Amino acid sequence: MYSIAIAFILRNGYDSTVEEWGIFDYNDFCGLNLGEYESLDVVSRIAKGIAAHSEAFAKWVEYVGERSEEALSRFEDHYLGTFEGTEAYVENLLEECDSYSFEEFVSEWLKPYVKINVELLVRTTEIELWVVESREGGVLVLDTRV
Repeated sequence: MYSIAIAFILRNGYDSTVEEWGIFDYNDFCGLNLGEYESLDVVSRIAKGIAAHSEAFAKWVEYVGERSEEALSRFEDHYLGTFEGTEAYVENLLEECDSYSFEEFVSEWLKPYVKINVELLVRTTEIELWVVESREGGVLVLDTRV
């Protein structure tokens, strides 16, 4: 579809001897750089993803590659959110999973000794998930394991 439009523009443009086209600026692609001869179908699919999901989609494309159509279509399965930092993500996860409810079953005298090691969980999260700094501040968290 796009190649027909490009052929029309090249044939009917200012200089009819022009034989090729190139993309030299990916402004508003959240820092993502694609090749100058990238397929317009790929560029369009990525542009739509960035319009819908902003920088997180651009980072996902950076991770999986622009030609991985299946991975790009499954972005929402992998994107876990934007947070102030990895610790904020972990705290959110612990609250969503009701992980602190175990405390009600622990004897009062034992409570000062029993707690979740959030620091270790943050380090593990940064190893197992893809946590990348956002250009707007905070971090984007993507699960590359799914």
